[in-house]
Amino acid sequence: MLKHCLALLLAATLSACGGGGSGASSGAAPMPTVDPAVTFTPQTLRASVQAGNSMAMQVVASIAHPADFAGATMVYVYIVDDTGVILPTTQIVQAGTNTYQATLYTAPTLKQAVYSGHFTLKLCRDSACATQFPGAPVPLPYEITVTAAPPLPINLSSNIPLSASVRLGASVATTAQVAVKTAGRAWSATSDAAWLTLTGASGTDSASFQVGFDVTGLPVGQYNGTLTVTAADGAKATISASVSVLEVAFQIDGSNLSFNAVNGAPIPSQALKFTLTNEVPSQWSASSDSAWLTADPSAGLTPATTTLRVNPASAALPSGTYGAQLTFSSPVSKPRQFGVTLKLSTPTLSLSANSLSLGGVSGRQFADAAVSMNLNTETNRWPWTLSGTPAWLKPAALAGNVDQAGVSLALSPLADVAPLGTSTAVLNVGVKVNGDTLTKALTVTINKDQRKLLLAETGVALSSTPAWSRLTRTIKVSDNFGIDAKWSASSSQPWLTVTTSTNPADGTGALNLTANPAGLPLDQVSYATITLASSVAGVQVPETVKVAFWKGSVTPTDKVTLQKTYKNVIGDPIRPFAYLHSAGADIDVYNLYTGVKVSTVAGLGAALGDMAISPNGETLYVFDTANRNIVLVDLASMTKSATWPLSNAVSAQSRLLAMHPNGVNLVITNEGTAHLAPAGTVLDATGLGGELTASTDGRRVFAQAVGYAPSGVTGYTVDYSAIGGGKLAVSRYASGGASGFAAAIATNVDGSRMYIANGSPYRCIAFSGADLSEIGSLPGGDAYPNNVRVGTDGRVFCGISGWYSSADIWVHRPDGSLQSSFKIAGYARALLPRQMALSGDAMMLIALTDDPRAVIIAIGP
Repeated sequence: MLKHCLALLLAATLSACGGGGSGASSGAAPMPTVDPAVTFTPQTLRASVQAGNSMAMQVVASIAHPADFAGATMVYVYIVDDTGVILPTTQIVQAGTNTYQATLYTAPTLKQAVYSGHFTLKLCRDSACATQFPGAPVPLPYEITVTAAPPLPINLSSNIPLSASVRLGASVATTAQVAVKTAGRAWSATSDAAWLTLTGASGTDSASFQVGFDVTGLPVGQYNGTLTVTAADGAKATISASVSVLEVAFQIDGSNLSFNAVNGAPIPSQALKFTLTNEVPSQWSASSDSAWLTADPSAGLTPATTTLRVNPASAALPSGTYGAQLTFSSPVSKPRQFGVTLKLSTPTLSLSANSLSLGGVSGRQFADAAVSMNLNTETNRWPWTLSGTPAWLKPAALAGNVDQAGVSLALSPLADVAPLGTSTAVLNVGVKVNGDTLTKALTVTINKDQRKLLLAETGVALSSTPAWSRLTRTIKVSDNFGIDAKWSASSSQPWLTVTTSTNPADGTGALNLTANPAGLPLDQVSYATITLASSVAGVQVPETVKVAFWKGSVTPTDKVTLQKTYKNVIGDPIRPFAYLHSAGADIDVYNLYTGVKVSTVAGLGAALGDMAISPNGETLYVFDTANRNIVLVDLASMTKSATWPLSNAVSAQSRLLAMHPNGVNLVITNEGTAHLAPAGTVLDATGLGGELTASTDGRRVFAQAVGYAPSGVTGYTVDYSAIGGGKLAVSRYASGGASGFAAAIATNVDGSRMYIANGSPYRCIAFSGADLSEIGSLPGGDAYPNNVRVGTDGRVFCGISGWYSSADIWVHRPDGSLQSSFKIAGYARALLPRQMALSGDAMMLIALTDDPRAVIIAIGP
């Protein structure tokens, strides 16, 4: 409590009682000589302070008789200064149990003098100080010496350093501006060095003067000087200055130059500026110690600029790092060497491809190929060579020049020279660039299939009756290499004549067949063979055209119903025959023109399934579903000829498709398998499923998904090549087809049109074979189409399972228009799905119904 009262009351007292006079004084009146209430440390306050400043003085007061203050609830402390020596900002803090530290501040207004006396410390019982505690008041002696203030300083500053370097004989153009601040006093400036020149060297208050350097006559060396500014009151300030007089030397921009480039590429020149350090024009010359470095010009007057050029070709430099020295000389200077570095990166020879494959996957696409090469030497061209070319490859050039823009090297495969199969050669491309030799390997592979003459159709059915005839047929012929094979054709029978037409550009052509039945026997099948030959060595003719001619004595007009129940039927592509079975072990053969069974092929299996016939009519293929076999029947002898075992199970929904892509007889199943005839060799899986149909030339296959859900058609290209020992290639090229519930699928001879028997809408619909875009629905028809076939003459036959329709078979012309319709199923009966077949001449039709019955219909032309 005492501490707080002292602090609070002391502050209040000083505010009220501070003040007093100024100047030297002996202090207040002498204090009574009683035992003081407090003692002070130090006993006398002493201080020395410059005029105009305030100084803190500290004193510790110790209570001499604490008992004198016992019972006091408040002590009022007053410090009395009658002279104005201290400021009224005294501070008191408790330093111990009975000690207090007071801080007093001298007044800054005191003049230069010595001030001594004492302050009075009152310890009062009340704020009016009517009574004091024993031993109070207490005197506090002081002695304060106020000294004179120092002179005001002079401030000097230069706008630039007062230093210079100058070559012998040159002058210093720089002038410095020295700012002077003297706070209102007059001043003057002097120098202790003759080479320092002063301008405007006097003034008052804030001003400036100029300092220059006059080194005329000074020898080489270092010189120092001092500038002094003196104010009117005697105050002084100095600032140092220096100058260096240097020898004359070459002064070159930069310490060295570096050239970095790709070896063989243009290297930009670089300009080099230089002068003599005294900037006095003088003769100079430059010389290089390396042939690849030159300076242009190499002599002249300073200051000057020379152009440095590097030429790696002058020394046939390989890639790497090289150094050279350029020496500058002058009569007035020491020689100066200047370093030049040349770093050459190895150029890069690039090929657009490291390997090329010619002939295509099939080994029949012998278009020229090209590989581009470039060299990253920008516009500089360098010679290249090509080596290692095989006999089956003809480069457009074996040598030339190449730069960064590149060149294209055309490579022509020589199909006639290339060996059969796959051949590989490694070609070497080389480029010489100065001292670097670059090489690049190009691997070229050629695939070559067996060159063949291909027939779009290998089986032809011709016929004549009293009322109609089919006496002519045109078959497309092509060279599978797309080159003129110079082929010819001949007939084995005089009643069949053949003429040919060819296109020398690509080897395509046609066989025009014409039959003359005048001398042929009635009601019999007559056979002939068309054989092709080529005058070009190495061209194979893997197939002949099998022609069968039916000469009938009667033109069929009525429907013929067979007296046996069958479940599967297929038509012969050349003979007027149909093959039927009841899912048992035997196949019955009927003549569609006579309705007479001509043969039975017995004992083929336990449960026969789907059937297919080779396009040339030689072989019938049938599933033996019970024994997992494909059984082969020789149709010439009507006997079983072979059995192909299957690794997977087959069922009544398994389908067979016989075709001949690239002149090879294949049998494909919708179980994803493929077999090479005649041995039945299993080929790579095809992935094909659903209902299948193929163009007569075997190049296109269409697969139709079936079932009680929306379905579609996928188009595939099919090819077989001799590459790699024989390879089947099946590639998807288009998708489209039905909106739902499709039951059957068929295509015309060349695969340009594809048809489906569609469940929604109830029509047979035509699609483009090229992209499977929909062409439109065929007219006629009714609910639930379940059969569709296309004749060799292009007509489309659509059948349905409608129980109550007025017709169940419609015949459409090749343009899609409706020609005729027929009804063969009984009341509330229908055609069996996919059980409608045509004769090879498209004049006769046979279909199976669930009556059950098998009905033959004369369609006619």
